[in-house]
Amino acid sequence: GAQEDWSRGAASQRWNTQGSQGRLSISGVTAELARSLSGIAAIIKYDIKAEPDDASRTIFGKVQSGGRGAESHRVMTEIWKVAERSGGLLTVPRPLGYYPDFELYLQESAPGEAIGSDRTKPEFMASVLHAADALATLHESGIATQKQLPFEAEIGRLDKTLDQFALVHPKAYFLLRELLIHVRGKLKKTPVEDCLPTHGDYKYDQVLHHHGS
Repeated sequence: GAQEDWSRGAASQRWNTQGSQGRLSISGVTAELARSLSGIAAIIKYDIKAEPDDASRTIFGKVQSGGRGAESHRVMTEIWKVAERSGGLLTVPRPLGYYPDFELYLQESAPGEAIGSDRTKPEFMASVLHAADALATLHESGIATQKQLPFEAEIGRLDKTLDQFALVHPKAYFLLRELLIHVRGKLKKTPVEDCLPTHGDYKYDQVLHHHGS
């Protein structure tokens, strides 16, 4: 439709601005829906054919309702600046721009393959260590955010998981129940501290591995 045609044009125009002194020529753009959450967000993959051929690129666009794309663009731009200074502890795709008329946020693609959920793979353990460095870098970044994630709310998510274990894995059920009791007991004795920026849903599908790193 019109929005798809416009977003293709926006992606093409935006990539043109990344060229070297106007010597980049765009010959075609194809758009593919990569992921969709109905009524909430959609991620679009753009394959951009350029001349010279080695200038061809894949970039991604994210459309979010309610103006949230502008905040995504702001936060990701700040995170990218932090990543550039982190010496490799944190790596994120470079933001390319935000188009408010269509709530479209654009960013470069990241090289590599998804880690996946197989915890026996050698790269899985390496990803755990990388995730620790990445999160520590975010915690120290000082980036301002619009909302907070109370610790009790995070523990509440584990309460839902606990119920699922009751019938399928009784031993895990009792171990997790004891852990939650212990954590809540510690929280009651722990003074409230300042909130830090973090990733609210950082797990294996957020990490890529590329050429052994």
